[in-house]
Amino acid sequence: MTENHDSNTRTGKTETTAIRKVVEDLIKGYDYARVVTITAVDTGEKFEVIYYIDVQCEVTSVRVEIPRENASIPTITDLVPGALLYEREVRELFGIDFKGHPDPQHLLLPDDWPDGLYPLRKELTIEKIIEEAEKK
Repeated sequence: MTENHDSNTRTGKTETTAIRKVVEDLIKGYDYARVVTITAVDTGEKFEVIYYIDVQCEVTSVRVEIPRENASIPTITDLVPGALLYEREVRELFGIDFKGHPDPQHLLLPDDWPDGLYPLRKELTIEKIIEEAEKK
């Protein structure tokens, strides 16, 4: 992981295949470590998944770039159970698959939301979302 530092925040970037090891190394040996949030960004060319992890009151953000054509990353829910809802939210809104996630059902969108329609992807417009939702 590459790193930058400021007063109470560390930032870094890692590969998809290394995210589990990075998270495990961050939380290992501490009495207090938690996922603050997991979010994503659609750059138009790729996705970036950003993990914010608080370890002993120092927040580390870890950024992982994911190709659009293979939008998947391993789950960290077995390492940090608190990641469960954040991964579900990112999956539902961006269509990024968290491999091995124990409960990939809908979290925010209605159960009858159209498959393959991810509202925070850049290629979608509000008109397209309405058009697809009305087909249901």
